[in-house]
Amino acid sequence: METMRKAFRLGEDLASGVLIVVGLAIIFYGAFMRYVVNSPITWAEEISGFMIVWGALIGASVALRDEYHIRVELLYAAVPNRLKHCIDIFATFAGILYSIFLFYTGLSLVLFNYKIKALSMDLQLPMWMVYICLPLAGTLLLIRYLKLFVEAILRMKRNELVVMHSEADQHIQIYQADKGEGGSRNDSHAI
Repeated sequence: METMRKAFRLGEDLASGVLIVVGLAIIFYGAFMRYVVNSPITWAEEISGFMIVWGALIGASVALRDEYHIRVELLYAAVPNRLKHCIDIFATFAGILYSIFLFYTGLSLVLFNYKIKALSMDLQLPMWMVYICLPLAGTLLLIRYLKLFVEAILRMKRNELVVMHSEADQHIQIYQADKGEGGSRNDSHAI
């Protein structure tokens, strides 16, 4: 099971990274051909756009896995632990709903484009193949959010302390600890 998890993780990392890097390389190649060689490539913009969008959507799951999504931690750090559990459960449930929405609407778009046989402008690629990244991203995000949802509920049941790993949270904890020791703060811990 662990080998499968590592392979899945590596596949996600490689897919998102390679798609974005190759997409950007094609953009630079297209710009070079257009402005330096004076021989524009019509397909460069289209394929690079598809690749970057695919990479970003797969990368959203990677960012969720590695806790890189943006959140407002200053207020979160100031609330009691029980409320943090509730916020975590609500946020992951909202993520589950979004993932289901992304999957459903993406699948509807794929099926619609398959039915009408829509093609891309330059490469004449079937658009259903391009849009299949939407239900794929929805599925990847749903898997991650379901895992986080179960973990959040288990943490709440065990009444575990919610610990954040951000620098801002560390500064707040240091400040609160110093404040509790008589209200004086060490300048090296200033926010």
